[in-house]
This record gives sequence, C-alpha cells and structure tokens, in this order.
Amino acid sequence: MGMSIEEAIIRCKNNAEYERTHGNLQGCLEFRQLAKWLEELRAYLKLFK
Repeated sequence: MGMSIEEAIIRCKNNAEYERTHGNLQGCLEFRQLAKWLEELRAYLKLFK
C-alpha cells in the first residue's frame, strides 16, 4: 500500500521547509499548498467515516 494522507502531509511540509531553507520560495509555496489541500481532504474524509 502507498503512503497515508498523514504521511503525505508530513512529506509536503518537510519539502516546503527544505525548499524555503534553500531559497526556493515558489517550491516552498507549492508544497505548502499541497499540504493544505491534503489536510482539507483528510477533514472531508473524516466526515464520511
């Protein structure tokens, strides 16, 4: 099985921080957006369980 939503959120946040510390603001913002969307998806999924 692939990674869980929680694992994907953590990975996106870690990638965002990596990009930020390496001076890639656009990459940071993109990973933060992905993490936000995954957090929203996680919240929606909890509504239906």
